[in-house]
Amino acid sequence: MDVRHVLPAWRRYSGEFYTAAQDALTSAVTENAPLVILSGGYGLLRVDEPIGTYNKIMHLADWPRGLLEDLLIAEARHAGVPTVVAFAAASTDYARLLRHAPWQRAGLTGLLVTVTGMAQGGIAIRETPRRLGQAFACFWMRSPAQHYPASITVEHLT
Repeated sequence: MDVRHVLPAWRRYSGEFYTAAQDALTSAVTENAPLVILSGGYGLLRVDEPIGTYNKIMHLADWPRGLLEDLLIAEARHAGVPTVVAFAAASTDYARLLRHAPWQRAGLTGLLVTVTGMAQGGIAIRETPRRLGQAFACFWMRSPAQHYPASITVEHLT
């Protein structure tokens, strides 16, 4: 981790998701939306938190069991939101973390937006996060369902 040059978390990331969602993210951050980012290096971040550069994907085994789930619940409660909408590739530890959070027990609704029907590897490595970024943009801009990218699925979390 290199913290010599920090940026707000939402500006630090530059992958396909963030490129596809850039205008919507800018709008959401400007409107002070309660957004958080799951991070392999930092765990859970508010979008405006300053972070350095790093290259680490999420591995749940790197974190104390239940810590990140508890932080997600606490952040949702702090923000006063009854529903959490998350965007993550279906087979990643990001999605596993979201599925393990005790949403219902906490009195919250959890929704996981994923992409279905994409073979792992190859084109999916770029296409899945790109579609998820487009889905976030559609969600934030309240676009009609027909504007969402192909293969988007919403999973109700319990």
